[in-house]
Amino acid sequence: MLYATVRQRKIYVKKPTTVIQNGVGVDELVLDMDMEWSDMTAIVCVFTLKYTETTSEETSTDGGETTTTTTTVTNEITKEKLHTFGENILVPWECLTKTGLLSVSCTGYVGSTKVMTTMLPDSFWNVVQNGPVTGDTPMEPTPTLYQQVLAAAGAANTAAEAANQARAALLADKENGVFDGVSPTVEVGSVTTGAAGSDAKVTNSGTSQAVKLDFVIPRGPSGPTGAPGKDGTPGQKGDPGQKGADGTSPELSVGTVTTLEPGRNVTVTMTGTKEKPVLNFGIPKGEPGTGGGGGATKLSELEDDADHRTVTDTEKAAWNAKSDFSGDFYDLTNLPTYGIVSYIGYVGGSLNVMGYNQDGGTQIYGYDILPNLNEAANGAFLRARNGDVAWETLTNVAEEGA
Repeated sequence: MLYATVRQRKIYVKKPTTVIQNGVGVDELVLDMDMEWSDMTAIVCVFTLKYTETTSEETSTDGGETTTTTTTVTNEITKEKLHTFGENILVPWECLTKTGLLSVSCTGYVGSTKVMTTMLPDSFWNVVQNGPVTGDTPMEPTPTLYQQVLAAAGAANTAAEAANQARAALLADKENGVFDGVSPTVEVGSVTTGAAGSDAKVTNSGTSQAVKLDFVIPRGPSGPTGAPGKDGTPGQKGDPGQKGADGTSPELSVGTVTTLEPGRNVTVTMTGTKEKPVLNFGIPKGEPGTGGGGGATKLSELEDDADHRTVTDTEKAAWNAKSDFSGDFYDLTNLPTYGIVSYIGYVGGSLNVMGYNQDGGTQIYGYDILPNLNEAANGAFLRARNGDVAWETLTNVAEEGA
């Protein structure tokens, strides 16, 4: 059972707000309406189910990759029902065949004139998934509004015929003396408007002598549509709509990047899901360049200049054979042997000149000066060279220095 109220021409959906999908001929709407709707000769209720459908289509690229395209479409199912004020309405089963949001709106007529309508619905029933079902056609389709009007008209004609038949039967009984010479009195009792499409009824709530006929006459069809009325004053501002569900930001990533042949078009395909899409790129190579001269391909084709020279294997081997000189003289190999004067001094009664080799450890020579002074000429110098000590003239020393 569904419940809703109509206040100041706005429909408010009441709890419970959940309807199970695929109910057939069992879900009724209890519609509590303002009294202003009781003056309407016809009330039309429009049920609308809005639902979404998602389709996926796979396509293949030249590279053999598969791309999935997902499309979501919003659809709706709409059915109209004639409504009698104060009675329940059977919800059209077609509006419960999908999961989605179900709403209702109402329009009131007096005769053939549209008098009032409800605001755009902003509250809904949620049609949810049902359990397993069987069968393909649950029942006959809900009649169109035109068919419902014809059915109501037929019921009204049936009621009128029933009343005429009851009157004719009473008159016949009177003529045949059924009432024993007493003329019965006949009066009309209650006249009730029945639901559109229901059967007409005539009952005698009195006696055979005091007949009281009660009529139930179905609501008749609406007349033809009248001329458009003047524009009404703007209605009140509607309440804010319900907050929609929070959206999700997709996690975008790059998948494959493929190099294509020159002249091909750039391709971009998407795989993955709508929550985590993956972009795959195909990028063509550039065309070969033109106009450049042929460069040298061998070292022998190059020419040396003052700043750039090649090295032969022989030169390279000679260079690699050189020692790594640290800068210290004594780190060199094959040093010449020569004396180093360490001291000149008076030792043991002798005035000596002592000479040592370059390592400072081996004595090369020693020379006692005093016994040999008679050998020195005037202006001579004592000269030690290659382990020998001799007196030299200043002239000889100068010539050697030169």
